[in-house]
Formats: sequence, C-alpha cells, structure tokens
Amino acid sequence: MNTTILKFIQFYKPYRKQLFTVLFCALLSAGLSLLVPLLVRYITHTVLEGLTPNPLQALLLAFFALCFLRVLILISEYLQDAPGHILGATMQRDMRAQIFEKLQHQSFHYFDEQRVGSLMSRITNDLYAVGELAHHLPENILVQGLRFFGSFIILACINLKLTLSIFACMPIILAIAWLGNKALSKNYSRNKERMAEINAQIEDSLAGVKMMQSFNNYHLEKEKFDLVNNLYLKNRARTYRLEAALWVGMEAVTSFLLYFLLLFAGREILKGSLPLADLITYMLYLDFLVQPIHVMSYAVDQYQEGITGFKRFLEVMEAESEIKDCEGAKPLKVLCGEICFDAVSFQYDKSAEMVLDNISLTIHPGELVALVGASGVGKSTLSALIPRFYDVSGGRVCIDGQDVREVSLDSLRAEIGFVQQETYLFFDSILENIRYGRPDASDEAVYAAARMAGLHDFIVSLPKAYLTQVGERGVRLSGGQRQRVSLARLFLKNPKIMVFDEATSSLDNESEQHVQRSIHALAKGRSTLIIAHRLSTVEHADRIIVLDKGRIAEEGKHSELVIRNGVYARLYKLSKREEIFVDLAQPGVQLTSS
Repeated sequence: MNTTILKFIQFYKPYRKQLFTVLFCALLSAGLSLLVPLLVRYITHTVLEGLTPNPLQALLLAFFALCFLRVLILISEYLQDAPGHILGATMQRDMRAQIFEKLQHQSFHYFDEQRVGSLMSRITNDLYAVGELAHHLPENILVQGLRFFGSFIILACINLKLTLSIFACMPIILAIAWLGNKALSKNYSRNKERMAEINAQIEDSLAGVKMMQSFNNYHLEKEKFDLVNNLYLKNRARTYRLEAALWVGMEAVTSFLLYFLLLFAGREILKGSLPLADLITYMLYLDFLVQPIHVMSYAVDQYQEGITGFKRFLEVMEAESEIKDCEGAKPLKVLCGEICFDAVSFQYDKSAEMVLDNISLTIHPGELVALVGASGVGKSTLSALIPRFYDVSGGRVCIDGQDVREVSLDSLRAEIGFVQQETYLFFDSILENIRYGRPDASDEAVYAAARMAGLHDFIVSLPKAYLTQVGERGVRLSGGQRQRVSLARLFLKNPKIMVFDEATSSLDNESEQHVQRSIHALAKGRSTLIIAHRLSTVEHADRIIVLDKGRIAEEGKHSELVIRNGVYARLYKLSKREEIFVDLAQPGVQLTSS
C-alpha cells in the first residue's frame, strides 16, 4: 500500500470506535435501501396482480414496511452523516495542531525561505480538503461497493441475461472515469499551489499596506495580485472544463444504457418472457448500479484533492528542523553565566559567504559587553547563536562550559532574555503583551516591569489603562512605545543572561536614558550583550567588541578604543554626527545664525 495512504490511516487510530460506528450506519443505510425495490417488485408483481389471498391487506403491510424501512434509512443516514463529518473535522483539528506545533519549533532559517501566506494555506485550505476526505473516502468505498455488488446479485437472480447485457457497458463508464480523473489530478495540485500564491500575496501586501500607501503604489500591488489571481482562475477554469467533460461523458453513457434497457426489456415483455414488474425493478436498481460509479468518480476527485493536501501537510511535517534537541540533551545549568564563543563561524547556507569567521570571545559572568560595527557585519547573527535561533557552522557556543547544542532548547531559552530591534506585539491588551514574558506573572509584577521600562505612566493615562488593545502588531502604539513593551517583557522574565539587539533604537532621548538606567540596573550580576548603532548608548559598557568583515577588529573600553583611532573611533565620530542631526530634528530645537 502507498506509504502516504498508510500515514493517512494512522490518524484514524484514536477514533476507531467513531469510525466503525459511522461505517456500520453507512452499511446499514445502504443495505436497507437495497430492499426498497424488492418491496416495490412485490407490490407490482404479487399484490397488484392478485396473487395473494387478501391483496388490500398485503398492500397495506407493504406500505407500512416501506415507511418503516424509510425511517430506519433516515435514522442511519443521520447517524452516518453528522458524526462522520465531526470525525473528519476532528482529524483535521489534530493535523492542524500538529502542523502548528511543528512550525513553532522550526528554525529561523526555515522561515527565511518560506512565505507565511503559503504556510497558512497548508493549515487552512489544504487541511479542509483532507478533513472531507477523511469522512467520505471509507464511507463511499463501503456504501457504494455494497450497493453496486448487492444490486448486481439481486438483478442476476431476477434475469441473468439482461443483467450481463447491462454490465457489458460498465467498462466504458469506468474508462471515462479513469481517464477524466487522471487529467484532473494534475490540475488539483496546481490549484492548491495557485491558492497558496494568492494567500502569500495577500499576506505580503496587507503586511506592507502602509509602505504601499506611502509610496502610492496601489497599482503596483494590484498588478501583482491580479497576476496570481488570474493564474488561479485560469487553472480553475481548466479544472471545471475537465470536470464538466467527465460528467457529460458519464451521463451520456448512463442515458444510453437506460434506453438500451427499455429497448431490450420491452422486446422481452412483448415476447412474454419478462414481467412488467421486473422491468420496473430493473429501472429502480439501475440507479444503484450507475450511481456508485458517479459517486466514486466524484470520490476520486475528492481523493486527489484531499491526498494532495495531505502530501503538502507531510512536506511540512517531514521537513527536518535544523534546530532541535540532540539525543540525550540535558537541562542547562547556569551557575555564573559565562558565555564563550569558541572559534565560531557561520554562514546561512553552504553556498553563501561566511557571515562570521573564526570568532573567539568570552563574556565573563556579570559583564556587560557591547557589540558594535557597521551594518551587515554579523552583530545580530552572533547574538542569535546564543539562544540557538541559528546553529554555528563551525566552532561552538558555550554557557558555563556547556555547549548550547547539547542542552535542551527549553532550558536554554528559559535562561536567556532577548529583545530584538523589530518588536512584535500580539493582537491583545498591553497587560497580556507584557505578561508574555512570564505567563504566570501577577498583575503587580507586570506593573513593576512596565515601571522599569518607563511605560507605566503612559499606560495608566490611557482610558482602559493596561487593558488597552494594541491592535494588529501593536499598530496603536508608537515605535518607541512598542519597544518599551518588549523591554518590559524582558524585565518581567528576569533572565540570567540578557541580549539587547538595538533595543533602544526606537526611543526618544529621554525615554532612552530612562531605559538605559533600567537596563544597567537589571544587568548587575548578569551576563549582558548589547548591540547598538548609536555608540553613545554603550560608552559605559565593561567592554566593547568591534566587528568588521565577520571578524573581531578591536575590543576594549570606550576610552581605550577612541584613543586607538581605529574602526571604533571612526564609527563613533559618524555616530555622533548622526545624533546631532537627530537632536536637531527633535521638537523645540531652534537653529540660530551667528
């Protein structure tokens, strides 16, 4: 059996009882429905022709039997349909939970190469098709199989010659169904790819809507969206044409089969070798013969769409996470917080240039180290190696002598506080966004963290205070306010090792000074790494590391590096000029001429 099918079947295991109940009800409904034409044949052949002692009584009994059968069929159909759809939705939920958890643990490198909209399409559209397949596939196979073979046996018992004549046309119907679905399978796969492209484009355009409006590029975004939208329509139209051709072919053969039946049976009736009641029975059972082929033809379409979605689900689930716990990983034990970069090299992929080249650096316990350098020299990358957002390409990163690749990720990241330049706030209240740093924290602890970040007074001035909703990605707050919320998260987490990646870049001078004092107070006794563009913010660091071209160019205290007149001195002069322009741009600053 196909390995993909075997993997799909595994999702039924927790719900075997529900599946068997649904299938039993489906088989019961199909079996009972096969009895209805036999009762009609009994009425037309036996009762109406007066072959019973009391025809009226027999007719009434047959009527009540038909009503009873119909009630049983309706009950069994309900017990098949609703629980069946719930079963499919439950399996869909399980898959969605698994793929979400898988994505949560993927490395930064994985998301560098994936579009969020495409991943969302796999979680929503693809898994919906999988859920429908989970419900309908086993049910259709059993029900339609029972109807098809059951009606064949019954008709063969009535008139074998006529039954075999009808079945001689079945290979034509099967050939049409096979050829049509072979062509459709390719289109279903393309449809999912095109829909993923639409989702990705929507996500990209909406995320950058402010940028689009500021550059007045409405038409450019519309052109990009129209391109993927029209490609989807073109592929969908091709699919609909194929589906229409398939159904027309099936209907044509079915209609001619019915006309053949009327001709053949009519001749037999005229000859007196076939009762009229048997013709009526054949007409009723003909639907049981042809309907399974129609349904299974649709089921093949559904199978192709569902299994394509499941394969795309497996692509995500089977993608190896580059960052994961090694076998036998132990919890990290932070004794004093020494961080050691031992001959560390890094490149994003094997074909790319080295971002970091043979970096050896030790951050001593309780030391506040600043990492500076021009844009693109690898400052953020070096800091991201500590919590294993990326893994080193060469060398190793150790905390208190423990290689970070040999300890569990949960314990490693629990001891590290990381504030990035690009802050992200969830669509929630300010209170819950700060509490994200420590989900079990009390409200009082959240307030204290906000005070440390210089945010409390602003928050309480709002109409809803800490319950104020921040909007999508914190859009209702300024850049500086968002940055202070992320700092408050860190203060609440209160980790033993802290990393600040341009953490104060979005703050005004007054807020920055307040936060800097808070950072220095929190950093006492903790190993702290600060990445900064404005060098005035790191003048009081215990040590400054200067990166240039992926290597350590200089290191020392601020005063020592300025005197050397090297890379740091040049960057410092440029930084001071930039700060002068920033200060001049502040409200209330006036230029005077001499």
